[in-house]
Amino acid sequence: MKTIGIKGLMMVCIAALCMSGCANTKGYFADRVQDAGDIFTATVGIGAGATAKVGPLNVGLLANEDKAGLRGGAFFDSSSITAKQYDALAVGTTKFSIMQPAIGHGKCVDDFKLFGIGIPTNNCKENANLFQIEAVAGIGPSVRLGFNPAEALDFTLGWFGIDIFKDDVNHKKLQSKL
Repeated sequence: MKTIGIKGLMMVCIAALCMSGCANTKGYFADRVQDAGDIFTATVGIGAGATAKVGPLNVGLLANEDKAGLRGGAFFDSSSITAKQYDALAVGTTKFSIMQPAIGHGKCVDDFKLFGIGIPTNNCKENANLFQIEAVAGIGPSVRLGFNPAEALDFTLGWFGIDIFKDDVNHKKLQSKL
């Protein structure tokens, strides 16, 4: 019995894609790239202190402003973002807003922390932030590193057409033009 091999499997995948009736996969793959960027956070900024966040729970003593990096699925610099965080043990506030005009949507977080639990204070509709795991530390220069398992799930399910955070806008835009 002969096995297909990697070349054969790739040919089958390409043939299936061609016969699937997809008129344009550009938006689909743009959404997958966007979902991949949502998984990780890595920024540099200016701040003092340290804080850790697991889901909506956040504790630490920090005053920080992100200046550049990857957050909310996009690379940014300080001209395109508002990213400020102030934490005093169990009380604090986080404001994060990045608009991505090229794709027609952005990410935002606006919450107040009471007893270490983030409480949304506006209509950002950013449910994925409830699953973010991250740490921020600095004295002068600061670093933020994070991972979001819910966004990893959204990325994985997105390959099968399931969009749990309803943020796959590129494919929908192209479909509406057809």
